[in-house]
Amino acid sequence: MCEINAEFAPLIRAALSSGAYKAAVIPSDAIVLDRSFRGMCESNVCGNYGQCWMCPPDAGDIDVLQNQLRNYRLVLVYQTVHRLKNADDRNEMLQVGTLHNRSAQKLRAAFLDAGIEDALCFGAGGCRFCRVCAKKAGLPCRSPQKAIKALETYGIDAAKMAASAGMEYICERGSISYFGAVFFNA
Repeated sequence: MCEINAEFAPLIRAALSSGAYKAAVIPSDAIVLDRSFRGMCESNVCGNYGQCWMCPPDAGDIDVLQNQLRNYRLVLVYQTVHRLKNADDRNEMLQVGTLHNRSAQKLRAAFLDAGIEDALCFGAGGCRFCRVCAKKAGLPCRSPQKAIKALETYGIDAAKMAASAGMEYICERGSISYFGAVFFNA
């Protein structure tokens, strides 16, 4: 894994400068896919189920999405860590998730700048690119090229992904850790 990270050091630096606490590149076959993670989406923990084009059920069939991931050889895994004023405040957690997904947007731009156009970017818990998803008004996605899907939408096991990338999944009390990924070929 050290050779991979040395080869893609500019992308790792881009992740860190985009707000990531840690970042690493791993082979895509280290990613564990599990259909049961879609159940988190269906339980609507984040409130986006059926409310966002990038979330289930509108994001697509899980088997099709997971097959799409098999077309990529590498994954840049990144983690953002944020201190919380109140660990029980759901709104604060959602605001921090928005910050995480803004890092994903910056990272997507870094991949484009590096000449890697076919990159599939993931954030945490729904897209959050638009303040209000066009889905709620019955309109098509306003920015499909900038929209971000959640790891869970594709059934990606974030805890195992973190371990494969050498990152801690659970942070200390009073902080929250979000994970994202960029699947790519190079």
